[in-house]
Amino acid sequence: APPPRPTPPPTARACRAAGRGEVEGMVRQLVPLHEAAGEAYRLPKEGIVTIGRRLENHIICRDISVSGKHCLLKIAQGLLEVVDCSSNGTFVNDRKLVKGQRQTIGDGDILSLMKPVVPTGEALTPTPPSRVQFRLDLRPGDSPPDVHLEDRNAQGLSLDVALSLPPTPTAAALQRGATTDGFAHSLLVQEQQSKAKITGELLLARRRLDEERARVELLSKELRRARASLEDERLRRAAAQEAREQQLPEATQLRAERRQLQELRASHDALIEQHDRMEVELTAQVQRAASLEAAQERNRGELERTKAGGAQTAQQLEELQGRLQRAQASTERFERQQAEARLAAEAAQREAERLQREFCAERAAREQLEDQRQLLRSEAERAEQGERAARDLLEAAAVQRGELEGRAARSRGDAEAARASAQEAQGRHEAELGRIEGIRAAAGRLTDGLRVFIERWSHGISEEGCSDEPGFGAARPAAASHEAAADGAACADAGPVTASPAAVQAEDSEAGGTQRAPGSDESDEEDTAATAAADEAVHGPEADADNPAQAQPWSVDLLSRAAAGSPADTATGAGAGGTAPPLTSPASPTCAATAAELHAGSKGGSPSPPKRRRLHRSGR
Repeated sequence: APPPRPTPPPTARACRAAGRGEVEGMVRQLVPLHEAAGEAYRLPKEGIVTIGRRLENHIICRDISVSGKHCLLKIAQGLLEVVDCSSNGTFVNDRKLVKGQRQTIGDGDILSLMKPVVPTGEALTPTPPSRVQFRLDLRPGDSPPDVHLEDRNAQGLSLDVALSLPPTPTAAALQRGATTDGFAHSLLVQEQQSKAKITGELLLARRRLDEERARVELLSKELRRARASLEDERLRRAAAQEAREQQLPEATQLRAERRQLQELRASHDALIEQHDRMEVELTAQVQRAASLEAAQERNRGELERTKAGGAQTAQQLEELQGRLQRAQASTERFERQQAEARLAAEAAQREAERLQREFCAERAAREQLEDQRQLLRSEAERAEQGERAARDLLEAAAVQRGELEGRAARSRGDAEAARASAQEAQGRHEAELGRIEGIRAAAGRLTDGLRVFIERWSHGISEEGCSDEPGFGAARPAAASHEAAADGAACADAGPVTASPAAVQAEDSEAGGTQRAPGSDESDEEDTAATAAADEAVHGPEADADNPAQAQPWSVDLLSRAAAGSPADTATGAGAGGTAPPLTSPASPTCAATAAELHAGSKGGSPSPPKRRRLHRSGR
């Protein structure tokens, strides 16, 4: 017996019909449509998946139009919901979701992080930018373990804290480190917010510029179409004028023939035999006249449809010209018949006995020609009406052309203004980036100088425990701190641009007044800490002279208050039994000036009251 056939896995339609987003043995996948060689992202059975440009997201998109945290995918109880968290919006099957809106998606739905591109006929760029899109598919397989955003953030936070904290920190060091981390975090947040704001403004200006370009292109296309229609109307008007000029000689000829018929008043007795033939011909002519009237009615209806349609006017006008030519051909046939009748009349003049019958025949022919003349007059009136309609259309086209030219001029001005604003925003962005890089470089150089100073100082403090002589434990750390301060100042002066600008600023403040140190646009917290450090530095040497037991604490607290989170924090922890790792947090430039003044005061004794005031002002 043949082996039983395996049961095929259920399809996505069967899953939706069962009211569940997944079945046993099926897994959800997000297939990237904007990357040809991109791998599909497997989604868990339960949890939250984030999509955005930041590194903490589960799915990272590097496109500049994607927000830092663009949207969330919440998977619970077999259902998948999309929550928009961006400012530009998230699109599900080209339907926009506003910020905070939820939308349930299923197999085959398209998730877009950028707005759809509006087709404009002609492409403005040779390669338009691709949209960031994902398609949700159900495939056989096992789902990955459940992922929760809160667990991942907690894990990343614990890892960062473990790498940044010293091995054995004290309670005071932990408190000061928390203050410094909060200040550094606020600076980073402000920098990211300013960058995001400038990037959003640049994107908005670029999109507005693209829209204005597309609008100008559409207006130019409409102007070209209006010019083409105006040229067609001119051609139709010329054709109507030519047809009118051709009909004027025919009307003149008809008037001359009428005068000739009035002169031919003779007997009608000679044309009895030709009377029957003329009646047959008259019947045929009447039938042709009826057919011409029917054709005229059809032409009138076609002309009305032509005025209503507008798009097929040229083709229908050509058909009317052809029918007009056929009518002219029939008129020429009538003229030949009239010539034959004239020959018959001349023959009837030679036959006096048939003059009466010829007269009757000629009178019938005259009536027929009068009917034809009336028909031709009506056709001439219709041609004049067509000419007036063409003139009206020409005037309307001229008015529309003027409006389109004005609209194109306004659109061109708007595009120039948008381009100028985009260039100005780009210049401001570059200036802001240069200023931020300068501040970061100065902070790094100042941190290196202070780290060398604090390492020397902590080394002097650690040697205090190795001495057993009375009175030696207080004087030795002070001397070591003075030597470490001198070495730190020398290292700061030896660098390219480290703490020397702050020392020069302090000297200038002594010579001619109070000046602000470089980087005066920092926060008020650093200024308050620097002021407290300067006040403490004024009383530090006096404390050494009066009470040698206080030589160690005041020097450590000086730098800890001057720059919260500076290397002095880790120096205290290193003195307790560990080696402080190098820190990279930015410090206040005022700390270098305060350290230089402290070093000078430690060599020369207690600073004078004027120098205390200068230190206080420089700290502010």
